[in-house]
Amino acid sequence: MTEKELKKLSRIDLLEMLLEQSKEVERLNAELKEAQKKLEDRSIQLDEAGSIAEAALRLNGIFDIAQIAADQYLDNLQTLSGRTDEICDRKREKCEQEIREKREAAERECEELKQKAEQFYQEKVKEAELKSDQMIKDAETKTEEKWKTLSEQLETFYQAHQGLKEMLSFSVNGDETNEA
Repeated sequence: MTEKELKKLSRIDLLEMLLEQSKEVERLNAELKEAQKKLEDRSIQLDEAGSIAEAALRLNGIFDIAQIAADQYLDNLQTLSGRTDEICDRKREKCEQEIREKREAAERECEELKQKAEQFYQEKVKEAELKSDQMIKDAETKTEEKWKTLSEQLETFYQAHQGLKEMLSFSVNGDETNEA
């Protein structure tokens, strides 16, 4: 199987292949053990094998097959490990990118809120200044009205007392002239 075909397989397919390879290795290991047991038990007969050299060649064939299976198993493990690392790296990069994007969005939103708060503050300051100016104008108008009313009252009081003063001064002046 080529590397391209391996890359197209899903994780489950790769794990199934790995499981099959493991079973094959176990089967071959079982055969190897059985062959070793037969060898140890000396159950291999020279008649069947023809000679010790032929028996050794048969055993070497089993060892070769077991070695090939073990090598293939290790290659598959390395391939799967590499694929897993690649997948993890891609997912990590994707997560980091999402974090950067969310952080940037939060910073933009924070900046917008700051601008809105500043704009709101400026509007409230202008509003307060306008109210303050209006209150000052109203106070000045009321003060002028009060001053005008007071001035009129003082003028009326003065004129009322002016007549009294003239009367008093006339009667005091008239008594002086009568006495003289």
